[in-house]
Amino acid sequence: MLRQREECRERSGDPSGRRLTVVHLSTVHSEHDTRIFEKQCVGLAAEGHSVTLVIQSTQDCDRRGVRIRALSPTKRRVRRMTVNALRALRIALEERADVYHLHDPELLPVGLALRMVGRRVVYDMHENVPKQIRTKHWIPQWMRVPIAAAVSSVERLTLNHMAVVCAERSYLSDYQWVRRRELVLNMPSLEVLETIAELPAEVPTIGYIGGVTKDRGVLTVLQAAIDLRHDGLRVNFECVGPVDDDVAADDRFRAAIADGWLRAPGRLPPQDGWRRIARCHVGVAVLRPLENYVDSYPTKMFEYMAMGLPVVVSDFALYRQVVDQHDCGLCVDPENVQSVRQALEALLTDAERARALGERGKRAVHEHYSWKGELQKLTDFYRGLLE
Repeated sequence: MLRQREECRERSGDPSGRRLTVVHLSTVHSEHDTRIFEKQCVGLAAEGHSVTLVIQSTQDCDRRGVRIRALSPTKRRVRRMTVNALRALRIALEERADVYHLHDPELLPVGLALRMVGRRVVYDMHENVPKQIRTKHWIPQWMRVPIAAAVSSVERLTLNHMAVVCAERSYLSDYQWVRRRELVLNMPSLEVLETIAELPAEVPTIGYIGGVTKDRGVLTVLQAAIDLRHDGLRVNFECVGPVDDDVAADDRFRAAIADGWLRAPGRLPPQDGWRRIARCHVGVAVLRPLENYVDSYPTKMFEYMAMGLPVVVSDFALYRQVVDQHDCGLCVDPENVQSVRQALEALLTDAERARALGERGKRAVHEHYSWKGELQKLTDFYRGLLE
């Protein structure tokens, strides 16, 4: 009997030996989302747990040990928040899971409905939504404060009826009133990144992965690259991720793509995107000083470090602490093109320095910033809900 228990523990990959059944739900995110699919769902499945993901997809399927239950793909916000949310609830009620893990604020009513029938619910706080709303350009400025206040009220009414996972440390102080919560940082999955082996590009290349937006500094980096090229330094820019309309319409962005030195393939499956970044010579995360960015780690910074790239990041206290502690890159004024330009030039013209910074960053990720420990925290949090 003792031997059987030990074998069970070994198969599950978890010291308790209790196989969990978890349903993840999102009406907003891509089925390839790194935090949801790659890290949480695939990570849990690899540990021997039963995982279902309810998300926008073209069909039901099994992928890398995860069962996908498809919601109809749509870009219409109203349909997503009504038809898809109701279908997600129906699917969730069909499943008999230990835990239901929600990833979108618009699914909070679904979480309440599940709680009313006795299901255990976890809400994953990817963003501090009230803070985020106050910087949304598509919301008229006079509406942002009242909408943010309304969202805060909804959170106050709902979050203490479920457990909460926080993706950033700052959320713990902002949401001290939440009774049951856990910090699960969005650290890189080294098991995946370590399988990526690409030769560096022949031309010095700047790498960026994530949402291609003005607020995330893409146009600032682009202008810095234009200035470097104007001064005779031949550089390319690999810009991976969904491109905002205002960036796509920018004359500089369009001209650089037409000239062939800026590549913007749009959203890619994570491993395809990382392969492109692995060929670059420096990774950038030059986010503007917005409230949500200043207090949150940029996951891309740790992904660059894991691939051995030196980093150029915004000079925020949270980012500087990592860069200075591990001597793995340079911090810049994110709103000063000249500051960004100087940092890029320093690293793209000094291969030995860039290599040393990249090696120190890679070592730091292995020692301090791995997803493996965060996954264990998440699993333990689930188990605590079952007690």
